[in-house]
Amino acid sequence: MDHIPLPRDHRPHLKVPYLCKDYPDVTYDYHGFDEFPQRKGFTSKSLRGTGSATTEDAARFQSWCFFALVIDYFHTMGIESRIQDFLASHEDGRTYVTTCCLPGLSRKMEPLTRDMHLDQRAAIYSKVKSKLVTSSITVRELAGFGDRHPSWPVVHLSVLLLGEHLESNCKFFLQLSDATPSPWWGRSPLSQQLMDDAPWCPHLSATMLDQEMDQSCLYFLSRMTKESSHTHAQCGPDSCTLDTLDTDTYITQHIRECPDSGECNDMRLDAPEWTLLLDIVAKRQVPLLTVLERKISGDLQVKVERSKDHCTSSNAACSENSSMVKRYVCISHVWSDGMGNPNHNALPACQILRLQRLVNDLYSTDEHPVPFWVDTICVPLKSPYRKLAISSMSTVYRDAEKVLVIDSGISIVPSSALHSTEMAVRLRTSSWVRRLWTFQEAYLAKELHYQFQDTAWTLSRLRQKYHQEQQAVAQLSEESERTGGGHGGEGIIPQPTSYMTGDARVWKRIEGGDVVWQDAYRFLEQVEVLGKNEPQEESARLRSILHPLRWRTTSRLEDETICLSGCMESSLDRLPWSSGAQERMKFFLSSMRTVPAGLMFVDRPRIEIEGCRWMPTSFLAGGMNSTLPDSWDSGRRASIGRPTASGLLVTLPGIMLSNVTKYAQAFRYGHVHDIIFISIDGNPYYVYGLLSKPLEWEIPGADRLALVLREPLDQRGTFACLVTILAEHGGIKHGQFQSCVMVMGNPGIHRNLNEVTLTQAITTSATQEWCVG
Repeated sequence: MDHIPLPRDHRPHLKVPYLCKDYPDVTYDYHGFDEFPQRKGFTSKSLRGTGSATTEDAARFQSWCFFALVIDYFHTMGIESRIQDFLASHEDGRTYVTTCCLPGLSRKMEPLTRDMHLDQRAAIYSKVKSKLVTSSITVRELAGFGDRHPSWPVVHLSVLLLGEHLESNCKFFLQLSDATPSPWWGRSPLSQQLMDDAPWCPHLSATMLDQEMDQSCLYFLSRMTKESSHTHAQCGPDSCTLDTLDTDTYITQHIRECPDSGECNDMRLDAPEWTLLLDIVAKRQVPLLTVLERKISGDLQVKVERSKDHCTSSNAACSENSSMVKRYVCISHVWSDGMGNPNHNALPACQILRLQRLVNDLYSTDEHPVPFWVDTICVPLKSPYRKLAISSMSTVYRDAEKVLVIDSGISIVPSSALHSTEMAVRLRTSSWVRRLWTFQEAYLAKELHYQFQDTAWTLSRLRQKYHQEQQAVAQLSEESERTGGGHGGEGIIPQPTSYMTGDARVWKRIEGGDVVWQDAYRFLEQVEVLGKNEPQEESARLRSILHPLRWRTTSRLEDETICLSGCMESSLDRLPWSSGAQERMKFFLSSMRTVPAGLMFVDRPRIEIEGCRWMPTSFLAGGMNSTLPDSWDSGRRASIGRPTASGLLVTLPGIMLSNVTKYAQAFRYGHVHDIIFISIDGNPYYVYGLLSKPLEWEIPGADRLALVLREPLDQRGTFACLVTILAEHGGIKHGQFQSCVMVMGNPGIHRNLNEVTLTQAITTSATQEWCVG
């Protein structure tokens, strides 16, 4: 596991015992991975077995899925290694498994594969992939055997992390664009235990698992000590207490360095400046702040200015050029960090002075002071100005030259003390990436700057830091190899580069082989580029926005549609501001010309209003279960739906049902659902409700039931929604939405079909029109 870098303040690596030392008969014999179990007289099934496992069983697993896999993997690549390369003696006299040499071995792959012919790469990939698939299946099957032997959990985790590393290297160094999907290595129960033992919020831990964060990245997190003033003692897997703000008990915080918070008063705008700010907001322009500090007295003065971007020649206020500026910075922060104020448009003097200094640091000295916008002061608390200011927030962030991200978990650590991977992981797990409003702010931003204790970083600059670190380690490693120092994988910085070059293709390969860096960087890159590559078609843009909202949260659900409208560039003038979240969502979706047809298949609570049951009440915080399934037409384009007063109008295949006969069926995790069996073109299928809402078949109109399918049915199955047919006009079947379901091929259910009564099923045309309400 020690190929994975350690954070600055860290727990030590777990020690993986070398079990084969006491069982020489199962030690890897260098004759290949594939036939190793046969040569040693065991099978993957015998490893699973029943009852208690022996130390020898654990040794067999380690010898096969660790040593045989890694040595044969690199041998296939033309790189030789020995068992001793992966062993280290400890002061306690025991021998442990080490992976320090993995970066050095991986480094050798880059020049070997760089100019390799496509056919040769494909042949190597085929050989290596079969080994990885076999090992990954075995690792998944043995995941739950941690209580069978004391060594199982840590040995199992070490094999899983090795598999992730080799799979990532294989994928990026061989670079086959038409490669089959990568094998999934599953999860380690030990990873969850390690995260529970670390000072991380249980909700963050659950979110990372739900996002299918690489186990290597989870292991890195479990080694990290997280500096934070927040306590998560009252948090659980489903929620974090910081995600729900209580305005009655909210306390606006001073900065840590504030010499005397008792003497540091709130800074409010003077009456003339406040009047100017309200006038700017009323004209739907952007109010900007600059903080002036008198050198002698130290007193602060906050000035308000107008953004030139929102003035036109016909606007009288634009004639006053001296009061207008163009360049400005928006502050993006999380209110739970204490930079909000629910009672006054004010911040402590230490906070507002700090903001001005941080904003100034983004520019050269001759441009100081740089104007900035922060919601705590620039969004009035009272109507009608508050509504006007919130309606303009999308414009505020879209037109800002830079957006400065301030998160307490990031801004308290100096970047100079961190390597790039730890910086990326800290950003990837920050509160800022999990909140609703910050999603809109990142989506609209031209350029994001992440504030650490000593300086602010852009993602591109962070990537350059990563490259520089890799070059430095590569030089040391190559010198070590020349002097007989081994594979040169030691050090705290991950995955040294093997090629001292600025070639972008080479760097992409090097980065892709670094599991922890790639997981964190890829996540952050997706956060930043989402709004930059937004589709122009309305339903496609909404689809791209909804996917990342699955893990975002907010204290006020009513704000969801405000942020959605801002990202969609929709006017908020007609939004029912006085209504609750459900009525706002109904208005938002109804006002769109087109939406993704896949909304019908999202496993979320529905708006229980006639004609609106196809609408989810919210897209937030649903996790992986609320993934938006894309629907496809016959041309393999994502299907769209058109909202109408009666329901969502879609063109999709379907199945008409009659004589429904249900059966109780137990699923994983103890869920028992009522299911039905159907036969289509002689092929058996079963239909069940998604786990969040067991399917109820006793519904009015059960003699007129139909399934609207996401796509044409095959043995892999598909998502569908169950509807009650109400009428049919002009070839359009009008139905009332009942539930989201899955239609699956029969092999997954262990039943004798001769003993069940099939529900009658007749397929419709693939171009059938439905109006689902």
